[in-house]
Amino acid sequence: MRQIFDNIVMSAYNAYARKDHATQAEQALQALALDPQSPLACILYFLSSWERGAFDGASDFIRGHASKYGAPGHVLLCLVVALMHQDEMHEKTFQYASRWFNSLPPDDLRKSAYDASKSELRILRSMPLASRSVTVGPIISELFGPIGPVKSMNHYEMCRRWAQPSYHIVRDISVLPDAWYLYDDQHIFLEETHARPQKLNELRLFVPPTSATVLARTEKTTLVNVPNHQKIIEERCLLLGSNSNYFYWLVTHLARLKSIEGAFDMRDIPILVDENLPPTYFDALQQLGVEDKNIIKCAPETSVYCKELIVPTLLNSVDVLHPAGIKWLRDTFGPTERDTSYPSRAFVSRSKTHRRPFVNEGEVYARLEELGFVKVTPDTMSFAEQNAVFQNADIVIGPFGTCLTTTMFAPESCTIFKIIDATSIPVHRFIENLALQIGQNFHCVIIENLNAEATEMSSALYKFEIDPDRLIQQLLPHL
Repeated sequence: MRQIFDNIVMSAYNAYARKDHATQAEQALQALALDPQSPLACILYFLSSWERGAFDGASDFIRGHASKYGAPGHVLLCLVVALMHQDEMHEKTFQYASRWFNSLPPDDLRKSAYDASKSELRILRSMPLASRSVTVGPIISELFGPIGPVKSMNHYEMCRRWAQPSYHIVRDISVLPDAWYLYDDQHIFLEETHARPQKLNELRLFVPPTSATVLARTEKTTLVNVPNHQKIIEERCLLLGSNSNYFYWLVTHLARLKSIEGAFDMRDIPILVDENLPPTYFDALQQLGVEDKNIIKCAPETSVYCKELIVPTLLNSVDVLHPAGIKWLRDTFGPTERDTSYPSRAFVSRSKTHRRPFVNEGEVYARLEELGFVKVTPDTMSFAEQNAVFQNADIVIGPFGTCLTTTMFAPESCTIFKIIDATSIPVHRFIENLALQIGQNFHCVIIENLNAEATEMSSALYKFEIDPDRLIQQLLPHL
């Protein structure tokens, strides 16, 4: 059945390429009959009407489709695709934009973000930041060598997808704190400041929406919801940004400070961060010597205009952190010597309700405690406390996710056991890649029992349990 669907979609796409819109519409409808929620078939049918000028029909179709299948992403995708394929029809497209946004479910992030009284929709062209940079610093990878061993990408893929880390000085630029993108009147600068680019679909027509302000994008054009409220920074400042996920705060934001080492003193420059920066993040900045007076807190619904902005680009790409970033984090926040007052065997737990609840955690820990393991809960600890626990661990075991972030500060001799389901391994390799680059001994403990109600939509949502006997059998050779 899937092969039949793929053949029909390809036929519709070929018809689209040769501008045979009648065949395109017919084939797209056949594909939608097989898979009504296919984004690609949806867009191909939409375009068959839109590019013939049947705007009302195209608009009615996408509104009805989104209402029936609860697919708000399709609405935004169709909007940006329409903008890409009908440059002369921007005004017409915006006449339909409010209809399409109104068809989004009430709880959808992008609908709540779109308020004509508070923001303005703009079409911006995607550009590399270098095109606006007054000064470009040295490329980190030229100074510190290649990325190092990783499992997620071969050498060609790493070179193709890796954003060479450096820094830029840019004048008269604005920042969107929702996702820390930079933009001016005509362009948006995405790739140098964003480490998790969404994958293009198989026919490379579009990429999904990525934030509340960056509503939808293609490879060249981006639909941006720019807040009307603006904050102006007159003095030179530094873009650090932040992320609600602790792991990405460390590897995407904090590690980027390595890029300006030797060129600027971060303690003397105002730094742009999120207004809701957690205490743990402030701990890290204070350890770096950054005082509160030099921290500029930015609200997600505010555009920040900077007269002169220092932009360290990223040391991580997709699920790999450059060795220069790893070394900088470990040297900056690592220990001077081991402290035997901390446990050498750590069982990592979460104190808060989680979307992946560990159903028999108590039973598993009771068995591990007999082997000398001590339960640690990183999300209740300060930045320094977390680091100290992992810096002194010889063996760590815990469920995959943010709670294992601080294994990056564990010794090279540390053995790490990550509890994970088999389907998630290919898309959650960051801890594994870090361990490989550091030289740690890394293993996966595969989950046996899942409550898989949500796994078709997201492999990160489930209840799980593991067999304590099987786990201990896997652990024993390393104790």
